[in-house]
Amino acid sequence: MKALEKYKIEQLFEKHKGFLHKQDLQKEGIESSLLAELLEKDWVILLHNSTYKWASYEPESELIEVQQILPDGVFCLATAWAFYELSTHTPSEYHVAFPDNKRPTLPDYPPIQTYHWRSHIWEIGITEKTLGNHHIKIYDLERCVCDAVRFRYKKGMDICKEVLQNYVRNPSRQPDLALDYAQVLKIKEPLKNYLEILL
Repeated sequence: MKALEKYKIEQLFEKHKGFLHKQDLQKEGIESSLLAELLEKDWVILLHNSTYKWASYEPESELIEVQQILPDGVFCLATAWAFYELSTHTPSEYHVAFPDNKRPTLPDYPPIQTYHWRSHIWEIGITEKTLGNHHIKIYDLERCVCDAVRFRYKKGMDICKEVLQNYVRNPSRQPDLALDYAQVLKIKEPLKNYLEILL
């Protein structure tokens, strides 16, 4: 491979903020033989299936890589609680939600736990956050506190309590919006009771 070829491909990855998908490479005329050489020389890393990363590019957070691998996913539960500092618990895997008609294949690494909810449940509270030059999809604060209540028996009452306590200390909280979400999620009464005690 000529140095100029490598430089052009590196610039292409840089233009796409360090990541490219196979279809993007094909559109740019990067042949499979050239891609194989890039992989063999460790200039490019295959993250999963058709998602590639320029090897020397280090994103600000592994959340960015997970989002590139699973672009339709939304970070939820323990991953979202940790992101907003609602919980001190550090999850051993990334928690990502999908509508129930999507069943993506997962990479061997990093470890990812997926959740599949009906579309009208899945779409509540989706927002985007900026990490460096990238955006990730994650549930907002209000959806996070609702999910702590929804999953209080599966994830533990201690975690639910911690999330609620940190939520009410957050100056950005919107409890009325949380209660609107809770109405759809069918947990309005328990959430209302918890908030009345804490607020």
